[in-house]
Amino acid sequence: MRHYILTIPAVLVVLCSVMNAQGKEEFKVKLGEVKANILSVLSVNFVEVIEDSRCPTQANCIWAGRARIKVILEHQNGDAVTVEFSTEPDHNNVTFGGYRIHLVKLEPYPSAEKAPAEKEVTAIFSFQKA
Repeated sequence: MRHYILTIPAVLVVLCSVMNAQGKEEFKVKLGEVKANILSVLSVNFVEVIEDSRCPTQANCIWAGRARIKVILEHQNGDAVTVEFSTEPDHNNVTFGGYRIHLVKLEPYPSAEKAPAEKEVTAIFSFQKA
């Protein structure tokens, strides 16, 4: 038992090192929220969901659909830009303030049974030094 207790911190240190070696950090931002001081230099304001035509779970669709969101990015130096991200692979990245910002996913995924409440909508972004 004692060996397991000593091993757990070592495993956590290794996992943290792997995450930092990749150079990506993920942040969740709820709709209407401003997440400030991301990586100590950026703020993200998740303004609106422009479109969410993703095929709901438990539905048969011809097209997988997509989600589009509007976000305001602001650098600590005062530079700001309004950008649109999409769940489509060609439109889910932007470079701003020396960072590559990637929309990982938009949650929750649509359900045929019930539309998510606005307060539940969350965008997950990854940030990587450009």
